[in-house]
Amino acid sequence: MSESLKDIINPKNVMEQYTPEMQRKIKGMAMPVSEIVNRFEKTEGKAKDLQILAELNGCSRNDIQIIIETELGTEVLPKQMTKLTTTKKAPAPVPAKQPKKKVQEKVKVNHYAMQAVQIALEQVDDQLKELESQIAVLQQQEDELKTAYNAYVQFMEDFEEE
Repeated sequence: MSESLKDIINPKNVMEQYTPEMQRKIKGMAMPVSEIVNRFEKTEGKAKDLQILAELNGCSRNDIQIIIETELGTEVLPKQMTKLTTTKKAPAPVPAKQPKKKVQEKVKVNHYAMQAVQIALEQVDDQLKELESQIAVLQQQEDELKTAYNAYVQFMEDFEEE
């Protein structure tokens, strides 16, 4: 989802050209305005493309048409085409927005769970390193004791021979 340079530099000016109601709708959409326009420009620019973008963003085809016409400064579809295609009601944006909140909450929960798992793994790694260093010290002590024992055994054998 890349925004246009115009959106990044001065997003207020981009939004000021829309009514407050349309601004609220745009904020609730899955894609930024620039991506909607870019995707529309890449398609054949027909009514079905408007409908697909509307479904992806949980809004009406008319909302998408307003955005594209405002951003491109030109009429997207002839008025005759608009009347023919607007007879169907677009899906209401409210049902589309509710699952997004649940998905966002699940993503947040999953993110926090992943962070907790990552922290636990780091703690286990730290404990493992500590245990490995303790094992190394014990192995060194074992080697020293074996050397001392072997020296003692050798000394005792030499002493018994005399």
